Amino acid sequence: MDTRRFVCKYCGNKNNSPKGDDSLLSFNNDVCPNCMCIKKIETFVADYDENHKDSIVANEFYDKNMIKNNNGNFVSYSLANHTSEYVVMNRTKRVSNIIDRINYIRDYLYLTLEPIFKILDSIYINQDIFWEDTGNLLKYVHNCCLQEAVIKLTELLTNAKCKYSIPKIKNILIEDSKHIFSRQEIYELMTFHNSKDQIKEKYPPFDIKGLMNLIDSAYEDVSYILNSMKDFRDNRFAHVDLLKDKDSTKNLTYLNIKRIYSLTKSVYNAFLYAVAPDKYTTLCVDANIWFSHLNDMSVIYKDHLRQQDNEIAKHLSNG
Repeated sequence: MDTRRFVCKYCGNKNNSPKGDDSLLSFNNDVCPNCMCIKKIETFVADYDENHKDSIVANEFYDKNMIKNNNGNFVSYSLANHTSEYVVMNRTKRVSNIIDRINYIRDYLYLTLEPIFKILDSIYINQDIFWEDTGNLLKYVHNCCLQEAVIKLTELLTNAKCKYSIPKIKNILIEDSKHIFSRQEIYELMTFHNSKDQIKEKYPPFDIKGLMNLIDSAYEDVSYILNSMKDFRDNRFAHVDLLKDKDSTKNLTYLNIKRIYSLTKSVYNAFLYAVAPDKYTTLCVDANIWFSHLNDMSVIYKDHLRQQDNEIAKHLSNG
């Protein structure tokens, strides 16, 4: 039977469904049902960004500076050369400190935790042959990576006293919403090189209440995972022999932990875009630089062992 394979882009969950049988498809645009709360947060921010872009496109100077390109029978349009910059007004030092906190954690999530999850992906999802017969090395790497991921994510999602945590930043954004989302003004300024026309479009106030509602809803969806992660953390640091929650072992699957990681990234991305869209940049790590040759190394090594065995067998047969 012809099947279509879906892999959730947030947790890595895989689902094979018969082609044409939409009644069996539980995935929605490469997102599994358990991760829809993450997609809703990202869509909420994307819609805000799209509304701002629509305001720019609606400006009279936008159409005026479109260039018609004739390529035979094909006609296309492109925007004339221009520079874009941001103009920010009434941003307080307190708001700048919040931005610094958010960026600090985003750097940690993408530059430190992301490679750790690439290692865990290699073990759990890709099941790379590199890890075959590595014995204690696999156990050590797995335990170190998993412990780092679970404990740090638990801190960021549940510790209201940590100045970098989601609960702490949520409270600050709610308390300072007037300064951040009413008094602060952010404009995108586009200057066209040839015509010297300028488009100066203000970002509309961000619907922070709507975002907080989505975050609260996501927390409800993953509460059982967070409880098990806190149990795991306490077990590691309180020297408790057994996990207190009988469901912790069942809930602490790799898919669930990666789901929490994806949710954490989405929330901090949304925080930054809500407070300072002018500071938002896409972060990523090219993990292939680190891990793309693991399997190649394994194949070469096993070929080497095979050649050694053949040489020994040949020598013994001749001797």
